[in-house]
Amino acid sequence: MPIAPGTQTLPLAAAVAALPAVECHAVILQADIDNNARVIIGGPAIQTITLTAGQSMTISAIDNLNELWAYGSVAGEVLNWIGMQYRRR
Repeated sequence: MPIAPGTQTLPLAAAVAALPAVECHAVILQADIDNNARVIIGGPAIQTITLTAGQSMTISAIDNLNELWAYGSVAGEVLNWIGMQYRRR
């Protein structure tokens, strides 16, 4: 199973942005443990999942990381991820 780890420094809500294009079938997202505020994750129109420093979540049905959008409640918050690609048999 190929794994693609990454990190992104997030903008404020006014500049909500798609995560980078990374093909994956599942992803673990984590708000960096050194964050001081919240990371908010969702789609292009609405972001509803909030992670505080060190919290993580898994999405197990996704085609590309860029289907997710995120921002920080203050500038400079960091989101870590590990995208996983399953081998098809």
